[in-house]
Amino acid sequence: MKVIIFGVGDFAKQLHYYLDKEAEYEVEYFCVNEEYYTEKEFLGRKVITFEEGLVSLSTEKYKFIIGVGYKNLKMRKEIFEKIKAKGFGLINYISPNAVIYGNIIGEGNVILSNVIIEPFSSIVNNNIIWSNSVICHDSVIGNHNFIAANSIVGGFSEIIEGNFLGFNSTIKDNVIVDKEVIIGAKSLVMKSPENHSAYYGVPAKKIREHSKKGIQIF
Repeated sequence: MKVIIFGVGDFAKQLHYYLDKEAEYEVEYFCVNEEYYTEKEFLGRKVITFEEGLVSLSTEKYKFIIGVGYKNLKMRKEIFEKIKAKGFGLINYISPNAVIYGNIIGEGNVILSNVIIEPFSSIVNNNIIWSNSVICHDSVIGNHNFIAANSIVGGFSEIIEGNFLGFNSTIKDNVIVDKEVIIGAKSLVMKSPENHSAYYGVPAKKIREHSKKGIQIF
């Protein structure tokens, strides 16, 4: 399968490494918005612009994966929507070392090494689930979320849209993390948090809001 990686940063470099190890995928291009087009090549592959470079490419032969990471989850959502509007699909990259019993029902997901997706759970679109995380039974990971390494999402919970779960964070069972919530590293979430807010601690408590700026990780 011919793949276009959107982005030329660190996460794009990492995705290229993973895809290059899999016979199923052939990375042919990197892609950027025209305003970020500064180099013709990246990691030995041609860089094309989203605005002009896709004109001659078949939506049947090529699929995307988004190599833009967690620092701006709204941007990941915007890129996903732009790709779909152009008629292209996205691949799911699932590490061969991940254990998947649940359902990957969407596209554009990146699921890394030693992740466990338990039975009756669903993963929708454009999520990054980092190494050694566990998505427990009957849970839903919605759209455009980032789940850092060693995190746990308890059974019957929902991580709906544009949320950031930090390293070693734990979401108790039957909790809904709705929209643009930051869960700090090593935090324990015992009840559903408010939207557009950041929570830290054991148990996690609200420390600030970011409704105007959205989630920005530096």
